[in-house]
Amino acid sequence: MAMQLNALAVVNFIKAGETKMAEHSLAEFRAQFPQQDLLFADYTSFVDTAIALLQHDALSAHQLQVLNINTALRNELKRQEYWLKN
Repeated sequence: MAMQLNALAVVNFIKAGETKMAEHSLAEFRAQFPQQDLLFADYTSFVDTAIALLQHDALSAHQLQVLNINTALRNELKRQEYWLKN
């Protein structure tokens, strides 16, 4: 239950556009629950999804490919990166 509430805080910060607070909450989540993760209904990783959303500029294409994130999210991040560069 505590993991779910902390994850919900991260998601709410992301939705609100508060990226610094979301990054801070994600860091606290990872410190409080090391080597643990939550899975969404499609069996994708909460931690990987949050990392992809918050740090997608710092991730290489290979790093993005290895993350356990939703295919639609992966494609959207690739599309955004393409249009930012071209």
